[in-house]
Amino acid sequence: MGYNIHFIMNGGLPLYSPVYDVTEIPDLDDYVPYKSPTSEYSYEFGGWYYDDEFTSQALTSDPITGNTILHALWIETQIGGYSITFVENGGTPIPNDLTSQTAIPDPLP
Repeated sequence: MGYNIHFIMNGGLPLYSPVYDVTEIPDLDDYVPYKSPTSEYSYEFGGWYYDDEFTSQALTSDPITGNTILHALWIETQIGGYSITFVENGGTPIPNDLTSQTAIPDPLP
C-alpha cells in the first residue's frame, strides 16, 4: 500500500498534481517549479521541504510512511539593487556588516 504526496507551490508554477500510491519521494528533478519575478524581486527555487518552516528538506528516494505534503521554498533576490563601495583613504575601517543594507548608513563609516 502506498501513500499520496501533495505539493504546496507557495506561488510557483506549474501546479503539480498529487503523486499517488508511492512509498518513497519520487525523482524531485521532475518537480522543479518556477515563480514569476515581480518588479522588485526575482525568485530561485530552493527545494522541497516537509514543513512550512523549511527545516526538513525532502530528497529523492526518501521513504514515506504516510500521506505527505511537500512545500516549495523560494529564495528571494532584490532586483535592481545598488552597490556601494567605500574607499578608506586612511580613514576609519569599513564595517563588515554592510552587505545587506537597504539604505545608506547614517552616520557613514
